[in-house]
Amino acid sequence: MFDEKQMKALSSDHWVKPENRSEWPVPIPSEEDKILKALGLKSGLVDYEKTREDFLKQCALKLSIQLKAPKTLPRLAGIYLDVFGFSRGAAQARVFTNWLHQYFLIDGKLFGIRAYVRILGLMDTVASVGVTNANNGDGHWDWATVENLRIHPEVRNCVHYVALHEFRTVFPLDSICQGDVLPSNCYEHYYPGAHADVGGGYAPGAQGKAVRIVDGVPVADDSKKLSQLPLNDMYQAARKACEYHSAGQPWLEVRPESETDENPLIAQFALDPAVRKAVADYFANCRIVKNLSIDLQLRAHGLMYLAWRHMVNTAEGFERLYSVRYARVVGSIKYRDNLGNMKEQDSLFYYRKGQEVFAKQIELVSRYLPIIDPEDRSARHNYNKNVTEIYNVTKSIKVPPEVGAFYDEMVHDSYAGFIEKLGSEFMRTQVEFEGYLRYRAVYLGNQTRENSMHVAPEARRA
Repeated sequence: MFDEKQMKALSSDHWVKPENRSEWPVPIPSEEDKILKALGLKSGLVDYEKTREDFLKQCALKLSIQLKAPKTLPRLAGIYLDVFGFSRGAAQARVFTNWLHQYFLIDGKLFGIRAYVRILGLMDTVASVGVTNANNGDGHWDWATVENLRIHPEVRNCVHYVALHEFRTVFPLDSICQGDVLPSNCYEHYYPGAHADVGGGYAPGAQGKAVRIVDGVPVADDSKKLSQLPLNDMYQAARKACEYHSAGQPWLEVRPESETDENPLIAQFALDPAVRKAVADYFANCRIVKNLSIDLQLRAHGLMYLAWRHMVNTAEGFERLYSVRYARVVGSIKYRDNLGNMKEQDSLFYYRKGQEVFAKQIELVSRYLPIIDPEDRSARHNYNKNVTEIYNVTKSIKVPPEVGAFYDEMVHDSYAGFIEKLGSEFMRTQVEFEGYLRYRAVYLGNQTRENSMHVAPEARRA
């Protein structure tokens, strides 16, 4: 129906700029401009709903005719869709399944063929589209409306893995809950770690994490990454969702079937058993109640981590952390950026930068605490409005040694990693001005930002 160039244009966020007759010389339209104009989609698929609806219905009609044609082979008995996404990709996956049911998958049939979404696998959904939390928005603009992000009731299985130790302002969580209710076709599970510790993963050795000690020397080891656990759990969830699959093996094998097995997926899915045990021990030792609602889970685990950072900072113990010692030895790490280019980075440089920001924030908050008015914007610049509550609680929490060791050896500082992405101190203070002392915001199927109001949890939940 579409060639490769058309597919790329339709999958992009490109849109055709309105003509400006006063502009000279007249700009030459790009190839994407020409394609979108020819398809009648000057604003692409993510702008005008009516235009999108008309276009997709035409596509559905054409495909239905093609699939029903006697000459079409092979004859399809059924279609199963497995959909996955991480971060904004998870938001896109949620919107995709809703649009799929809105325009194509009607009454259990896709283009006249029996079909359903077998599993919707999500890792730490972050929309942040349009005006984000950094600018007092909610990030639910354009295609990422709260309605589009809800889990469609006809999805057979939805699994959502949530990061418990993410603090950045522009990474609020979009839970799959509707208020306090988890839909019956959904499962939401919490994992310790920052955003990319749950999906995507950091390069092994980054910030001195994910290392194996060989003859007393730390060596970067991909199988020791915290993110390998949710990766493998998602794989197992996907296999379980299709255990009644009738024809052949629906998923590739990621476990070695012999000592000489050269399957490349084996290394990509490798998981040191010590990682699963470390996570189980963390939950056993952190003394945090398990049946809290998602917003209170984020508060409790976030406070425990900040209490550990405060303890390390007070003792001037950052340079003595095992992760810092390991990072000194590991040195630079290599990774691919968003464009697929190989990059090299000092595994310790931005980790230290993050510690400098944390230490400075603690110093300012402790020095000026009496005059911080949460309703005074000028007074709370560089502070979250919960800063007084957070600072006082973090000072009082006693962090079990086993929990502190887990944070040190396993959990990445995503704020420190983001400093490099933002590129300058000015950008950091504009985009992530609240620093570390904040609760991660969470949306529960609406545009109300939970964990953002300076009130007691009991009063807010009543």
